[in-house]
Amino acid sequence: MSITISTHNGSTFDLAHNLREKWRIDQENKKWEEKHPGEIRIDMSKEHMILVDNGSLSHVYQEIFDEALKEFNDKQIAAGKRERVIKNYLSDIRSKENSSKAAKHPAYEIITAIGSKDNPVPDEVAKSILLEHAKHFQERNPHLYVVCQALHMDETAGAAPHIHTTYIPVATDQARGMRTQNSLSAALRQQGIEGDKFSFTAQMKWEKSENEALERLCQQYGFEVEHPQAGTKQEHLDVEEYKAKKSIEEAQAALASIKELPAGMSVVKKARLNQLEEIETKYNQSIPMITQAKHDLKAAENAMRAYSSAFQNLQKEKADFDEQVNKAANKKISLLKDKALEFIKSQGLWEAFKAWAQSAVEKLKFTQK
Repeated sequence: MSITISTHNGSTFDLAHNLREKWRIDQENKKWEEKHPGEIRIDMSKEHMILVDNGSLSHVYQEIFDEALKEFNDKQIAAGKRERVIKNYLSDIRSKENSSKAAKHPAYEIITAIGSKDNPVPDEVAKSILLEHAKHFQERNPHLYVVCQALHMDETAGAAPHIHTTYIPVATDQARGMRTQNSLSAALRQQGIEGDKFSFTAQMKWEKSENEALERLCQQYGFEVEHPQAGTKQEHLDVEEYKAKKSIEEAQAALASIKELPAGMSVVKKARLNQLEEIETKYNQSIPMITQAKHDLKAAENAMRAYSSAFQNLQKEKADFDEQVNKAANKKISLLKDKALEFIKSQGLWEAFKAWAQSAVEKLKFTQK
């Protein structure tokens, strides 16, 4: 019997979803039912297992990095470089997470699945293979610390049995920065995995090795693994990739609408367009990574947020600009009017002016009739 398998790695994760926290499941089911009346997304009566739960990210970061963080900070203070002291390593990474496509992420997640909606594998068989593969994850990856690992067999809409493994890359004995630090490229390098920048990165190479380990297990169970995309350039679109592409299209449409703003906004427009074009350039440079790293949606989400934010800011600036122009014009007119009246009064012409103004009003009324 032939089956399909998948291993998708990325920087998006949701511990509440993985651990099946009630508030998160209720939230997901509510959103699902709004689009699919009478249905639920996650059926908690079906099987799900928490294999590893090492606590919150904050707790795990303290356990892994606190010693190295103290050592690093002590060195900075001794060198008179207090501005380089890191108060909280997790917060520091989060604050820089969206600064560039090469920025570190607090944690990463690989989702491992067996079978598909069109070619399902018996639940108990899939469960056995997935549990065996997950059992040896830490052994295969000594520099990827597992924060959470959970088996899900309770998702509807044809979802195949799968395991979420959320992990933190831990690079040790580093010469620059903290001695022990979060660095996926360095952690994989210490596991003997290196790649080039775009065509076959270390992350892609590692994901492939995890896929191959899963395939070997499936073969031990007597299954032949199909590779539908082998030898083709056809792009595989799962739900998350489709959402990312739609977001990019919407962002590009927003950019086009900004370029059509009136010329009167040339100063603001030019500054914003330069900013947007820079964002667009950075995004285009990251397309190869987005295409191949299927579940790493951060680049697409950041581009969407940047385009949307710039568009909204420009609209606000245009409104503010128009309001300021109108206020300035009305103030100028009022000042000129006051000066004119003062001049008329100073020349003793006030009564004559009032008579003329009244006559003008009467003539205007007569003309309108």
